[in-house]
Amino acid sequence: MLLKVPARVIRLSYPSAASGQRTLEFKRGVVRFGTGASCELRLPKAPGVQPKHGQFSWEGGVCSVAVVDERFALTVNGKRGRRFALKGGERIGLGASGLEIRLLEVRAPARDEVDEPTATEGVPIDAPDSLGHWLKQAKRDIDEARGEALGQSSGHTMIIMAKALKGVKATAEGRSRSIRRKLVAVAALSAMVIAGLVGVIWVQHRRINALVAEKAVIDDQIQGVLTAMEGEDDEERLAALEGKLELLVGSASEKLAEVKKANADRAEELAQPSDDLDAEIRKILHSFHADTYAIPPVFRRALREQVDGLRSSAGLKGALARKRQVWPDVQRALRRRRLPIELGYIAFTESTFDPTAVNSKSGAAGMWQLMAEVARNCGLEVTPKLDERLDPAKSSEGAACYLSNLMVEFGEESFMLSLASYNRGENGVRRALHKLAQEPGGFRKRDFWHLYRLKYLPKETREYVPKVLAAAIVMGGGR
Repeated sequence: MLLKVPARVIRLSYPSAASGQRTLEFKRGVVRFGTGASCELRLPKAPGVQPKHGQFSWEGGVCSVAVVDERFALTVNGKRGRRFALKGGERIGLGASGLEIRLLEVRAPARDEVDEPTATEGVPIDAPDSLGHWLKQAKRDIDEARGEALGQSSGHTMIIMAKALKGVKATAEGRSRSIRRKLVAVAALSAMVIAGLVGVIWVQHRRINALVAEKAVIDDQIQGVLTAMEGEDDEERLAALEGKLELLVGSASEKLAEVKKANADRAEELAQPSDDLDAEIRKILHSFHADTYAIPPVFRRALREQVDGLRSSAGLKGALARKRQVWPDVQRALRRRRLPIELGYIAFTESTFDPTAVNSKSGAAGMWQLMAEVARNCGLEVTPKLDERLDPAKSSEGAACYLSNLMVEFGEESFMLSLASYNRGENGVRRALHKLAQEPGGFRKRDFWHLYRLKYLPKETREYVPKVLAAAIVMGGGR
């Protein structure tokens, strides 16, 4: 009969994509959390939450939570940091999405409760005088050493296995010679198997680290090329830099694919956005089918300026109030034509969602600032007596129609080109595409980022796109 040993307990609740708020209890020394499949606590994917984000661990009877990488951070009861001691009842925040783990209870056994279990008959597999006990203890020690190393190899595995083998030998003393030999032989074989596995893992770990280092060098070169393109106006030199960029991006993507084959979680970590703004940008770009390996620094700076300016704008509160009134019409019109909802923030950039806006100089009217000819081509009535551009629902239908027509011309995945052309009409983008078609293989490069880097788009158009994306980030959280 075994005496029950009080375990170290971590009881918590967290948001589950499948079943809402879920409560779990762990009785182990290290509990890793993140979106990756190898984590004991697997969290739903959310902006800023990493595949291996952090872990709970025990040391000297104290439970703590820490991130596994200095680039990541978490909050405990609103305080930001990288490592915290825990007592129970804390709220642990992750990333920019507001995802939160609620720590319901942490409990460690008292010192006088941690004596090893004993057996009154037989030799249970995890009794203190059994082979199973020493192997289980070795596994716990390896897990805890890895936990103290924040998920990386601790370098102590061989020392721990030697200690376990010594324990088995001591346990075997007093047994019959045949049993003693079997115990030591099995323990030695187990140690050899574990050591062999550790060796394989160590080699793989070195290979992954080498690939990551090689990719980092290439990423620095990519940023150097993008910076050079930013200050270059000569078309031939821009084209040469663009060719170099394509080769570098291809090499970096190959390194990332090799890492993914060896360790999918590590590859997912490498592909994570660099910060909250990067996460929001990439979420919108993905909905526009405009994913890119490297966002040009000049574009990112322009977007940051627009986001900061809009957040501090005195007119933001009024614009949000107008948005609440017209947004159902905007969503309905865009969804009917299967267009990304983020295109609705064109209406903010054009008029701050003002249905009555009129530009007497250009003749554009309504919150979408449609020209009369465009509106009529899309079925709206524009006469001295009735102007349906001033009707939120009708003008939204007209804008969705116009954007769909642009998609037909520029390609089914050309949301960014359609967005760019809305500012100055499709002629500017059309001219850029015709210029691109003169290049070898240019017809295959009908891509916003290619045109942006080569500066084929007018300056005002290049500045217009960050304005719309900034509105989507600030006013809709990227939705």
